[in-house]
Amino acid sequence: MENIVASWYEQGILENIQRNKLIFIETQDGAETSVALEKYQEACENGRGAILLSVARGKVSEGIDFAA
Repeated sequence: MENIVASWYEQGILENIQRNKLIFIETQDGAETSVALEKYQEACENGRGAILLSVARGKVSEGIDFAA
């Protein structure tokens, strides 16, 4: 995912998205990812909305039932 995010940054894609939505990215650091999840949830709850980039079967998906 790091390569994709870096490529999108270089191409200006992330900048274009950030004009409308906040972007949060899962990292390999569990504490950092927890903070990103909290901020993502706050942005969604306050109506601004956000985008969360994470790896399927990564830390973010642990304990989440995607079938529900």
